[in-house]
Amino acid sequence: MSRKTNFLLFTTSFIDGLTAGFLLSPQKGTENRAWLAKNAEKAGRWATLEHYLAKQKGTSRLDRLRKSIQRRIHQNIPNLYEATETIPLSKKM
Repeated sequence: MSRKTNFLLFTTSFIDGLTAGFLLSPQKGTENRAWLAKNAEKAGRWATLEHYLAKQKGTSRLDRLRKSIQRRIHQNIPNLYEATETIPLSKKM
C-alpha cells in the first residue's frame, strides 16, 4: 500500500473511532460537545506548534545539506584563480 492509502485508512479509522466513542459514551451530548470544543482548541494549538517546529527542523536540515554540498564541491573543484596564478601570461619566454 502507498503512504497516501495508509494515511487515509488511519485517518478514517481514527475519525470513526471518535464518532463511535461519542455516540456510545454515557455523558450527555452537551457535555461531549463542550469537552470536544475545549480539547479541539488545545489540539489546534499543538498542531500549529508542531507544524512550526517541523518547518524549522526541515529548514535547518536543508541548510546543512546545502552547506555540505557546497563544501564538497569546493574541495573537489580547484579554485582556478589560485591554480593559474603561477602561469606567466606575458609573451616573454
